[in-house]
Amino acid sequence: MKLFYTLFISFFIHGTFVSSQKTIIDSLAKKAGIESSAKNYLSAIKIYTQITEKEPTDSKYWFYRGQAYMKVNDFKHAEPDYNKAIQLNSKYFDAYLSRAILYFNLNDAEKSVNDYNQALRYCSDESMNVFIRNNRGNAKMLRNDNAGAYDDFMKAYEIDNQSTTTLSNLGNVLNILNRGEEALNFYEKVAAKDSTNLDALNNVGYTLLNLNRFEEAKNRFDKVLLVQSNQPMSLSNRALCFFNLHDDKNALADIDKAIQLYPDYAYAYRNRGIIYVSQKRFSEGCPDFQSAIKLGFTKLFDTEVEELLVRYCEEK
Repeated sequence: MKLFYTLFISFFIHGTFVSSQKTIIDSLAKKAGIESSAKNYLSAIKIYTQITEKEPTDSKYWFYRGQAYMKVNDFKHAEPDYNKAIQLNSKYFDAYLSRAILYFNLNDAEKSVNDYNQALRYCSDESMNVFIRNNRGNAKMLRNDNAGAYDDFMKAYEIDNQSTTTLSNLGNVLNILNRGEEALNFYEKVAAKDSTNLDALNNVGYTLLNLNRFEEAKNRFDKVLLVQSNQPMSLSNRALCFFNLHDDKNALADIDKAIQLYPDYAYAYRNRGIIYVSQKRFSEGCPDFQSAIKLGFTKLFDTEVEELLVRYCEEK
């Protein structure tokens, strides 16, 4: 009887402690949620730290703290929190999805794709499936797997052929795959959905430019610049339209304005360099090619500018 009484007291004390601990954690979690809703993420992080110290085996609190770290762009601390959440719950869909986004932001395409693969395994919602396939496609493009990206975007399109994100992504990857006419079709669908969508108009214009349909392309850039006159990309691309339509004066006016607005715009220097060397103004064009390279044109695009330097500038 004495032994039973001792065990009963021990159980009662333990049960009371567990109940009290849960109350404390619930209260802290509520406070952390309030802080997160108010965008006080650093305060939320401190509270979630208290919770994980008291309850280290609950995966959701590690995940929540990881999310708060992500909100302040602290990827270094977000990653181990997502890792811990997945270690505690190997089927944690939200953790895989968030870690995939984190890895994409860190330009680690391989890890990002792997986590999107895992997220898809545990995804049962069609709209989320579309979201993941679009994101995984972009991660595949990051690792230069454009054919794989196209497959992902097409699958997303089969699920929802009205998603403007999917339509734009298909246009992007098809342009890279040199399938401009198909890309144009998808960009036009986005523009048709919203005539005020300047990104869509820019994409249509850019694709028409690559297809050598210069007058049509210029008309699209005209529409963009009528709404936003200070868009460096539209100005630079319209300049190429003018140049190919044999209007060097307007071409240079657009390029100069683009560079004035955005002095670090490598693409604009490349375009102006092309116009100058076509006019045999090598002393102006060659420095523009050099500026484009210094500003990262080769890294962003290809070796075209280096080839232009060799062709026009080495002996000038």
